[in-house]
Amino acid sequence: MAAGSTPQRSLQPGDVIRCTTRLGETYEGEVMGYDEQTQAVVIKSPSKSKSVCDVSIINLKCVSSDGGFKLIEKSKGDPPLPELDKEKTDQRLRTAKERIGIGVSPEGQQLFDFIRKTISECYWNGQNIEVLNEVEIKPPYEPTNCTGEERSVTYLKSIIKKFYDENKTAVTT
Repeated sequence: MAAGSTPQRSLQPGDVIRCTTRLGETYEGEVMGYDEQTQAVVIKSPSKSKSVCDVSIINLKCVSSDGGFKLIEKSKGDPPLPELDKEKTDQRLRTAKERIGIGVSPEGQQLFDFIRKTISECYWNGQNIEVLNEVEIKPPYEPTNCTGEERSVTYLKSIIKKFYDENKTAVTT
């Protein structure tokens, strides 16, 4: 590929390029994506902040014709996948399983998920939903089926009412 020309082959993720636009702006970085039809390239380059990268989308049709494009390093294939933390993955799986009620109605599971968005300390005890170790919600999971510490029950009843109001609205629209 001649310096200053646009790529003769498709750029591949992992290629490192340098290009200068007609306005004199120079970009250098790793190709994240390339659209051959529009000749738009997405490159990732180091940022001043160590924790993030700069991502730029460049139209190669706007690259300077006098030495404005250069392939610095060809991709060496797919980058290696990061190592998985098996213990962390297993813990996530166990936690996800605990959030699924066994033998409960779909509506009960949806209510559990709805409550859990607000209160993370929520778990199944058989077919009953336990919240904050203070409130128990029994099937059919309506506000009248809440028992426990009065202040928490009042709050949970409002959450359950909101759940049914939102679901009723979703069904009618």
